Amino acid sequence: MKRKELLHLAFHLSALSIILLQQISVPQINNIQIITPIIIAIGAALILTGAAKVQNSKLLATAYIFATISTLISIIKNPDIISLQSYIYFAALYLIFFVRPTKENNLIEKLPSIGILFSAIGIGQLLAQYIGIPFFDVRSIAPESTIIQNYNYSYETSYNSGIFKPNGATFLEPSFFSQFMALFLIVEYHNKRRALFLATFALSILASHSGTGIIILLFWAISFPIFINPMRTSSIIGLMLPIAAVLIALGQSEYLYTRALEITREESSAHIRFIAPLLNYQALIDSTGIATLLFGAGPGSSENIILTYQANYSAFFKAIFEYGLFFSLSYVFWWAIFLKRNAPNYLFAPLFAFIFIASGSFLQPLTLLAAWFFCFFASPTCQQRTLQPRPCNQLVI
Repeated sequence: MKRKELLHLAFHLSALSIILLQQISVPQINNIQIITPIIIAIGAALILTGAAKVQNSKLLATAYIFATISTLISIIKNPDIISLQSYIYFAALYLIFFVRPTKENNLIEKLPSIGILFSAIGIGQLLAQYIGIPFFDVRSIAPESTIIQNYNYSYETSYNSGIFKPNGATFLEPSFFSQFMALFLIVEYHNKRRALFLATFALSILASHSGTGIIILLFWAISFPIFINPMRTSSIIGLMLPIAAVLIALGQSEYLYTRALEITREESSAHIRFIAPLLNYQALIDSTGIATLLFGAGPGSSENIILTYQANYSAFFKAIFEYGLFFSLSYVFWWAIFLKRNAPNYLFAPLFAFIFIASGSFLQPLTLLAAWFFCFFASPTCQQRTLQPRPCNQLVI
């Protein structure tokens, strides 16, 4: 198989694995997502065939050193509340980010052609329920032993509504479905700009009844005059206004307003994501002191220490909670540099929001491997083609 053909095969296998297999585990190892060994195997195959190379990253290596120091300190101080398995998993999972393409490619422009099918299915899932067709749970076709538990895979749009949030008939949570649809829309806008595709992705984000995809779109819109092209900011506003109009027309503005107010309620997902981690971390530092601030409480401690609030820790909060300030600073700087060097300008802010805001992604294979995928198959120099208007970037009906 030629190197170009292998690269295309790797692209399609990676895309389908990430979209389809979030909740499927490695057989006999129920807590490890199967996409992890699949993507690692793809990366290894690309290296062995010369389609990829191992590229050093001093900042990531520095983060590894701080994580190791923090782990050694926590073994001495807090052996009962740490998990060495968590540290090993971190060390193994981030190795994929040393794998970079040998030659530039922009295969990411093909991604919306894959995602459009799942987008249309997601819209159909929601509409079908309104005409009396029950929601089909894809998990019913997979052996129970292969399903990773504790994911919010299927749940109602509101309590006792009887209408379940769509996920494109994949094993994605509706929240992740929304995030991927947002990323597909952004990639489509900066490449082929097919109007039907853009409209379908926008509708699927609305159909998901999840705010995380909208958060990613907002970061994209805000970043336009900063990172991309101030002269074309108006075109982004023109794209976002129809989405807002559809929201109002469908009566979703009240729903979004209600979701925004959730942040004040302790049991709400917004409070669990954005407020509780800060409150718990403040309580931890108040009770343990400067050493924990600098070096953390140890790998896995955020899951093992019982604190006041139920929390879903974002990548930064989990990093500073478990490994401390030195590690978390190097970790955030590494992500910023990695995205700046390897992602097109138009994906920098959306991927940063994808990693640090939209999901608890410090050890979430789906988020991390998807971020690697978007950077590996989207050359940063290809962005130059999207900064100025050109015929192929016009809306295609």
